[in-house]
Amino acid sequence: MARSERGGEKGVLQIAVCDDERAAADLIAGLARDWARGRGVEACVDTFASADALLFSLDDGVPDVALLDIEMPGASGMELARLLRERGERTQVVFVTDIIDHVFDGYDVDAVSYLLKPARADRLFLALDRARERLGRAEPVLVV
Repeated sequence: MARSERGGEKGVLQIAVCDDERAAADLIAGLARDWARGRGVEACVDTFASADALLFSLDDGVPDVALLDIEMPGASGMELARLLRERGERTQVVFVTDIIDHVFDGYDVDAVSYLLKPARADRLFLALDRARERLGRAEPVLVV
């Protein structure tokens, strides 16, 4: 079940935190809120206890940034990231996990970063800075 503060307003950065460990999800969400306040960014941070819950919420809107654990009951964070890419979503993915085995798989889904738990504020803030920068980039244009 998601704990949401989603506003749906344009210009508000939508951040999804997906982790089956509530304490970890709350910590990561709190750090994301701290990052937004510190950068003067209006952000809405939603937490999800599973990849399936986040997938179900996509009908309400696709997050700009997804902070994903990898090992969770049901679909994994990596499977969720692959599905987002298959759908053509521009969601910026940051893995925050205690599983190092999938670090190279992150390249396959164009992840912004792969952070090991416990999440350190400085590293998460850098990853969120990169994610925000990527969101602001114009799509490449091919002129034929």
